[in-house]
Amino acid sequence: METNLKTEVLEDLKSAMRNKEAGKLEAIRAVKAALDKFEKENPGDANYAKALKPLVKQRIDSIEQFKKAGSDDLAKKEEVELAIINDYLVKVQPKQMTKEEIETAVKAFVDGNQDVQAAGNAGMGKVMSHFKINYDGLYDGKELSSIVKSVLS
Repeated sequence: METNLKTEVLEDLKSAMRNKEAGKLEAIRAVKAALDKFEKENPGDANYAKALKPLVKQRIDSIEQFKKAGSDDLAKKEEVELAIINDYLVKVQPKQMTKEEIETAVKAFVDGNQDVQAAGNAGMGKVMSHFKINYDGLYDGKELSSIVKSVLS
């Protein structure tokens, strides 16, 4: 774990315990656990955004589910945790590509590969794997998917 981030997470954890901030404490513990697990499974990999992104996705999914079920209090709790996790994610995540940058890169790849153009929507896998290899962690998967579908159709 990046020393500065690790130190910050531990300090925030101690502070949340001292101040008896249960919601904040739960989120920070989740961040610490995710980073520890990532560090153990991926020694030498310094891209800790990979460890935090699943936490963000879980919180977003939970918020949607709680709101559908009418549990606004649980949704608010998840939103607080999401904000805390996002604070750490911003510190370790590389700058994300804009929609326009993604679209430009997709069009350039498709234009340079006739087999992808000819395959139509079946070429989506090639585009997605190209992005996974060359732009990993720099884009939102759902956004990329919708852009690829529109470019290939």
